[in-house]
Amino acid sequence: NFVDCWYLIRNQGYHSISTLNEMNLKQKCKIYILAPLKHFIQIEMIDININENDHCDDYEKVDFISATDGWTFENEFIPNRKMDQLPMCKQNGNRFIQSAQNIAQIEFYIPQNDKFNYHSKISPGFAFTVRFFFEPNRM
Repeated sequence: NFVDCWYLIRNQGYHSISTLNEMNLKQKCKIYILAPLKHFIQIEMIDININENDHCDDYEKVDFISATDGWTFENEFIPNRKMDQLPMCKQNGNRFIQSAQNIAQIEFYIPQNDKFNYHSKISPGFAFTVRFFFEPNRM
């Protein structure tokens, strides 16, 4: 049974989630990203250090990091359409997403912080960049 933890990001730049913070462990967490109106969002996963492999062990069963073009909130899709989650930590997988509107989200589950790559550039957790791009013809 998951208890949600969540964050809201409203600024561009480099962001990181540390698994040294117990709140980020053993529960399904969401990061909501909100850009100004008439902007779209690009998210790129930069570093992943959630186990010894630098990628998810068994996506959706053991650990995962995924991104969505839009938000899910209380089982509702925003905008109002079914959205697919894009895995962001598969070995040799895609680590980039671009939204079609000014909202996006990252969802993650990390079961423990005692297994990680000691030689990684970052502490246990993951790091990503967020960029906003203005498009004047967007709603």
